[in-house]
Amino acid sequence: MRTELTAAKEKLLKTELHLKEEQIALRCMEESALEAHKSLDSTQGELNKVSDDIAGIYYTICGALGEVAQRVLLNQMGKIF
Repeated sequence: MRTELTAAKEKLLKTELHLKEEQIALRCMEESALEAHKSLDSTQGELNKVSDDIAGIYYTICGALGEVAQRVLLNQMGKIF
């Protein structure tokens, strides 16, 4: 009986240790996911700025050529990017 109790305690300690290790790993993954999300948000913002710059250049070129900017073209560009 005593041996069984000792074995059960050892198993419990191993399980608790494993659980703590998994909790630490989970925290690391959560932090990594948060950083990736922040990076994605930043990149998305930068891409929006580039897209706006491209649209502005397009309108400027169309104006210089005396042409009307085609909204359809801009929409197609948006689908590509």
